[in-house]
Formats: sequence, C-alpha cells, structure tokens
Amino acid sequence: MAVPLFTNNAYSLLASTLASDGMTITLSSGTGSRFPTPTGGDWFLLTLIGLDSQGVENLWEIVKVTARSGDTLTIVRAQEGTTARAWVQNTRVENRLTAGGWASKSDTTHNHDTAYEAKNSNIQTHISSSANPHSTTAAQVGAMATSHAANAITGFGSSGSATSVARSDHNHDSSYQATLVSGTNIKTINGSSVMGSGGLLVGTRVRYIQLVAVPTSTALSNGTNIIGAVECPVTGTVTALRAKTTSGTCTVTFNKAGVSLGTVNATSSGATNSSPTNTAISALDALTFDVASASGSGLVLILTVQES
Repeated sequence: MAVPLFTNNAYSLLASTLASDGMTITLSSGTGSRFPTPTGGDWFLLTLIGLDSQGVENLWEIVKVTARSGDTLTIVRAQEGTTARAWVQNTRVENRLTAGGWASKSDTTHNHDTAYEAKNSNIQTHISSSANPHSTTAAQVGAMATSHAANAITGFGSSGSATSVARSDHNHDSSYQATLVSGTNIKTINGSSVMGSGGLLVGTRVRYIQLVAVPTSTALSNGTNIIGAVECPVTGTVTALRAKTTSGTCTVTFNKAGVSLGTVNATSSGATNSSPTNTAISALDALTFDVASASGSGLVLILTVQES
C-alpha cells in the first residue's frame, strides 16, 4: 500500500523555471539527496513558495512527487486546493508536513487488519480457564494450601447461606465454656438465678417487724389478748409469719384486710410459717390476728418482709 514519505528539513531551489503545466522539476545541483526516493507507489509532498518584495511568503503550490532521480522530480500539480502556476528559477521548495500528508499517513499505516494477529480460539480458552492451567501453587502466590486449611464448608443453599460449617480443629468440647447452669457452674444471688432475661433485684432489705406483744404475765385466752388492728410499716413481700409464747401454746391466724395470710401454731420455743398464702403487702395495710386454742401466757408476733 502506497504511503507518504517525509524527510526532516529537506529544501532546495528550482534550477530552472517551471511552467504552469510542467510535470518535472529540476533542483539545484546535488540537493536531490535531501529528499525521499519514492518506490512502489509511495510519494512525498513538495511545497513551492513565492515571496513578496519584503521576502515574506505570499504564494504556495503543493505538488505530489511520485519519483526522484538524482535532482529531477516527477510531479502531480495543484494538490490540497492549491493552484498550478508558473514558477521562476531559484524558487524555494520544501518537503513540508501538510494537512493532506498527515491525514494520508495516519489512514494508511494504522491498519489493525494486517498488523496484528487474529484472535486465536485456543488462546481465548486458556485465558478464561479456571482450572489452573499453569499449575500455580499456593506457595507461589502466598496462599494457604487446602491440605493445611482442613476446612469443609458445605450445605450452601440457593440463597447462598451456609447450613453447616465443619472444622476439624474447632473443638468446643475442651476449648470453650460449657453450657451455664444456674447453681451448678454459675452462682445465684440470694438463691435467685442470674440466668434468663430481664433484671434481677439486688440489695433489698429483709425486715423483721414486731407487730404485737402480749406481756409475759398476761394469760392467753381465745381472741381476748389482741385489741384492734396493726398497720404494716413497709411495702414488699411477706416471706414468713412468726409467733412465740412465753409459756404454753396457741394458734394465731394473720389477716390482711380480712384475708388470711397464714396460721402459726405458737409455742414457747417459737414457730414459723414460711409460706404465707397472701405474700403482697403495702405500707399502712391493716393487719389483724385471731388467737385460738390458747393456753399459757405471753405472746410475740413478728412479720418477715422483703422490701421492694
């Protein structure tokens, strides 16, 4: 394919006049070697330059040189919109870079059809292969070998979530905390488990409240030794009812608002009902007591309350 040729700073003068229809240029003797030598259809562009009386360029003609023999050039006139004209002896000529020459050069030499190798199916298959065609090892790329990882990750569902992950060196039997069991491998607080949700009340007081006292010298009789009602001074949970005589025995029923909290069989060594039937109590609740099967003398009644 024919291409345009260029030589840096190639110039000369016309050795003789050139008519407007002339097709051959003769250069100053010995200067033809400054210019390219077209072969095989190649060519180069030559610009003829006219000057005004001040030596300033004012006329140009671009010609295509198709052959050069020494100082003689074979030309095609009036290229790139210029006009063929008559030129006088000693007119300056130059191998200039022109717009047409540049466009021709870029169009004819930038050809991917012949300058590059066609796509090869074997190469494309090799590029897209994920089967390690070069036998690259983990050590070469700084990765851990699968034989060392000892991992088996299986059971990925369609959503991409793992249903099971097994690892041979991930042993919960000896390396991790056993399941916590309240009172077995984790302590309680005052008998209350710290397991589960919600808060745990810590730091409450247990109050032992003396409600009624019958003097030691006073003989006990059914219902006659307790006068009126007693107000509870605190709010909380009744955890025990206590009663003790000085001598003899009696039965005491503790009541809140007419509802029995529980009954204690009192003796001189004391007695406790640790499971009251009605455990909630508020400050200023009225408490009354029924005494039955009374004998002996003296009586003390105590209410045990865990404050809230």
